Amino acid sequence: RTTPANTGIYTEQQLIDATGIQVGDNLYGFSTREKSDQLLAQMPYLDVAVVTRQAPGTVIIRVQPAVERFKMEYSGSWLVLSEQLKVLRVEPAEPDNLVQLDALLPEGAATTPGSFLTLDAPSEPTALATPENADEADTPQETPNEVLNELLGELDQYGLLDGTTVLTMQNMTELSFLYQGRVSVQLGTANNLDYKIRFAAYIILD
Repeated sequence: RTTPANTGIYTEQQLIDATGIQVGDNLYGFSTREKSDQLLAQMPYLDVAVVTRQAPGTVIIRVQPAVERFKMEYSGSWLVLSEQLKVLRVEPAEPDNLVQLDALLPEGAATTPGSFLTLDAPSEPTALATPENADEADTPQETPNEVLNELLGELDQYGLLDGTTVLTMQNMTELSFLYQGRVSVQLGTANNLDYKIRFAAYIILD
């Protein structure tokens, strides 16, 4: 929705070519979902790619460029990730100027450029439901990816994101982050993140 379109490191023509759609093709002769997935897989530096039709004869491509946000050590290499946890590239040495994400991945997770990561969480014993915890037991737990998005939003809102150097999510009951490589903030669980980070910002930034 910008003029010219913000296509990141790619040109508009590269995006068009990657879809394989040509002038004269049948507008309904392809799957827009498949073309969208094709763009995301072939263009690692896109976080969003949506192909749609507009009658009588137009194809629209909407994209959101990916920005390098995280680095994550995995199997002896370093993954460079976008904020949406898309693998942008794999490096043999640790990259600079990125937030280190210390988290778990499922066994056999796909980590090739273009893949989106789903974080894992260690399994915990299932608690027995009692009258005291029945409401809590029925409440669906946030996934690690959802917790990460919430954490990033709160850090950004209270002015701590730019200074964050490490995010630790190995255990979802012991979340923490490191600010400017010198101040360690222990958050515990994801409950009341707004209050916890607002309080941390008051202490660190005041």
